[in-house]
Parts: sequence; structure tokens; C-alpha cells
Amino acid sequence: MPDSYLIAGVAKVSVHVPPVGIKLTKSDARPWEEKWTLILHNRDRLEVIYRGQMAGAGSLDAESAANNVFIECHNLKDWLKWTLPGGITKKAVNDFFRESGPLTEAAALSNSHKHHTRNDGGMLARIRQYESDSVGSGCKMECEMYWGDESRSYTKDALALADECVAEWRKFFRKHNISEP
Repeated sequence: MPDSYLIAGVAKVSVHVPPVGIKLTKSDARPWEEKWTLILHNRDRLEVIYRGQMAGAGSLDAESAANNVFIECHNLKDWLKWTLPGGITKKAVNDFFRESGPLTEAAALSNSHKHHTRNDGGMLARIRQYESDSVGSGCKMECEMYWGDESRSYTKDALALADECVAEWRKFFRKHNISEP
């Protein structure tokens, strides 16, 4: 049957639209801004889950979003060193990261997530507790930071830590006159 034809003076048109999709190919020379975008995306996703605004979201969704924020915050340090914006040294990136409490905590969460158990005497960190009153009502999660012998430990809310990490990276951008994408 043809795509269009005329019946009793009234035009009837039939249109076939193929499925719409997208193909995204990334090169090896990817900019640090990609990591920054992922940090913000996962931080926002975590907030939506915390507020109970993501239908069907549960503990795995919340933990995944939080872990992704901390992993990407940790990885951004290395990505910045590969694509250093004008005049910034690798030492400046490393020093800032090492001196930042929230970014050090993100690195501990990232490394503990990656390696399971660390024996280097450094800080270990885990998402220890997920709490929700009822399905869809929102949640909160506690991250525990501790050292191998667990003689020193403290907890932080996962979303609060994610916000602190974003604020720290923004401080770095301002200090070095880097425009946030």
C-alpha cells in the first residue's frame, strides 16, 4: 500500500518514522570536565533518592549513586593532572587533594570500595548504614571512616559528604581561575 493516497476528496497520509536513537563515541583524549559532569550527575541523583523522588529506588540505587560520587571525585584528581588547565602543576592538584578532608574521605571510600580491604595503614571507609522510613519516602546513609585498628572512627552523612566534595572542587576551580563547565 502506498505511503499516501486520496479517498473521496480527503487526503489520508501515512508516515513511517524509524526508531530514533543516539550513538556516542568517546575518544581516548577525554577532558576532565567529563568527570566533573559525572560528579554533579551522581550527586543530584543521590539527592533525588534521598528525597524519595525516584520511583522504586532502594538501598542499591542510593549506595551506587553515593559510591559513584566518591569514586569520580577521587578520579578527577588524576584526570586534572592529564589535562591540566593553563599553569596548574600536578603538585598543586596533589597538594590540594591531600589537604582536603572531604576529598581524602572520598578517596578512602573509593579505595575501600575498589580494594575491599586496605593494609597500608590509611583511612578505610564504607557506607555502613542505609535508612528509609518506608518505600519511596526517601532515605539517608551513613559513611564510616576508620583506621585499620578501628581505634579512631567517625561517621558522615553520604549526601553531606558529597556536597562537601563538590564544594572542595569548586574551591580548587576558583583558586586556579578555572571556569566550571
